[in-house]
Amino acid sequence: MRKILYAVGVTCTLLLSLYGLNFFSNEIVNQKMLDNVFDRNDFAWLGFMEPWKEPYNLGTNYLRQRKYPEAIEQFDKALTHVIPDDSECEVRINKALAMTLPIQEELVNDRNLDEVITKLEEAEQVLLEKGFAAEDGNGDYEDAQQLYDDIVEYKLHLIEITNTKFLVDKIDKDDKSSIDGAKILITGVDAEGNNIKFDPDNIVLGQGAYIDEEYHGNGIMIVSGTSPTLIDKIFDGTYTIHEEQAPKGYDVAADVVFTVRHCKVLADGNEAIIEATDTDDAYINLEDELFRTDVDIKKVNQKGEILSGAILTVTGVNFKGEKVEFPAGSYVLGEDGYINEASSGEGLSFVTGSTDTTLLGLLDGTYTIHEDKAPKGYTEVEDIVITIEQGVVTCEEQPDIITPPTSDSNTIVTVVDPEDQEQQSGGGGDGQGEGEDGGGQGEGDGEGGGGQGGEGEGGQGGQSGGEGEGQDGGGSEGGDDENNGGEGGENGNPDDKDDGGQGGQSKDNGEGDDNNGTNEGEGDDDNKGGGANNDGKGGSGEGESDDQSGEDELKNNLSNLQDEANQERSGDLAGDNIEYASDYDGDIW
Repeated sequence: MRKILYAVGVTCTLLLSLYGLNFFSNEIVNQKMLDNVFDRNDFAWLGFMEPWKEPYNLGTNYLRQRKYPEAIEQFDKALTHVIPDDSECEVRINKALAMTLPIQEELVNDRNLDEVITKLEEAEQVLLEKGFAAEDGNGDYEDAQQLYDDIVEYKLHLIEITNTKFLVDKIDKDDKSSIDGAKILITGVDAEGNNIKFDPDNIVLGQGAYIDEEYHGNGIMIVSGTSPTLIDKIFDGTYTIHEEQAPKGYDVAADVVFTVRHCKVLADGNEAIIEATDTDDAYINLEDELFRTDVDIKKVNQKGEILSGAILTVTGVNFKGEKVEFPAGSYVLGEDGYINEASSGEGLSFVTGSTDTTLLGLLDGTYTIHEDKAPKGYTEVEDIVITIEQGVVTCEEQPDIITPPTSDSNTIVTVVDPEDQEQQSGGGGDGQGEGEDGGGQGEGDGEGGGGQGGEGEGGQGGQSGGEGEGQDGGGSEGGDDENNGGEGGENGNPDDKDDGGQGGQSKDNGEGDDNNGTNEGEGDDDNKGGGANNDGKGGSGEGESDDQSGEDELKNNLSNLQDEANQERSGDLAGDNIEYASDYDGDIW
């Protein structure tokens, strides 16, 4: 028994000695750390009974020396060991202090507030983790709860006194330059869903920008200038920048929605937002893209048939007042079309082909289509002026020539050429009274033909057809009574556009009543007309010649006409037709 008591006494003495040694070693460590002469490796072995104490003591002394990162590191090491709750609460309180004490109000600004708030929230979690403090204020340890509440209050105070700002700019998507004239609406809601108000005094307008005073809805309306506008003193919330109206010639940009958290504009992957740096404010750019419109030019006749060979010139002035140029790549010529190299003027001059010509990427503006030369047989159309506004093509004077675009086609401008009436054959007059001449002489580049012989005495058939285009252009036949009807006209030479064919002649005193003329033309020249069709038959047109329509005037010239006819007939009889000479009676002529 006596041995047992002896062993217990020795054990207790040893334990007390160890605890005493551990206590005094910690005190020595603390004192040396205060004197800044401590080498922790010299005394680390002394804390073997409570291993958390050595890093805790070390961290506490770093905290006193305001070596906050070193203190936090030691407190984290202490927390890796099993610590009594009271002691662990002290470790956590000291760690939270080491995390928050470096944050000084005067050093907090909108560029570092988010980082500061993050650190304060991490300190809150250190106290909340084991329930030593609670968000509802009912933590297990009063000291820990008080520190937690102080951190929350400090965080809210920093958010309240700190605000942020951002630059907003309207830029051209292509050259990134600032463009003026855009109406930009800026709105925002706070965390509770309340609309954020913007104080005009906190807005620094860019060059040429101004606030739209007529807008009275939520947010504020800014009309952009040629440099960014600064929006200052904004707070946490969600903001939307909406382009109400784009500058002339531009399409509106998509809305930009962003969040401000802890007075920091967050990009969240949006390329339109550049977050603030240590030297630059946050920057938000709204990129506007120019309206670019593809337009097809279709050249047709009045029947809607494609016409190739027309020379068209397109000129324009865009919405900026600049003359439009058409470099290679800005157009696609129709099939068989080509550039008019002879043109020395402005714009795009080309010869139409068998398909439409496409103008690519036209800016908003005013464009003129001028026809320098129409295809043969057609007349040049008057200038066509089209307007493009916000990508929509219109023609005020001729709205029907514009075909709106579809999902499969561009806007189409149809240029219609009328037929050239002067190049079509006119009709010769029909001789209906005594002494009237029948058809006149066809003229022009169309299909020529004489008129039909008149009914009555001395009716003379049409003379020669006009200049044809390789078509049959002969005059019609006269009467067919014995010895009284006229002879039919000759067909034109299909291979010679200048040979329209010779009109027929009638005889005296006959009543010719058979004719083969079918189509009617209109002779516009005195004494000259000429029917036209494609089958070689002369037209029975309506002559407008005063010399051919007046009976009295024709009678006065009857003798001259008879003399001319006799001379022509006598010439024929003296040649190839000599076998008919015995039938000739000069009195008839």
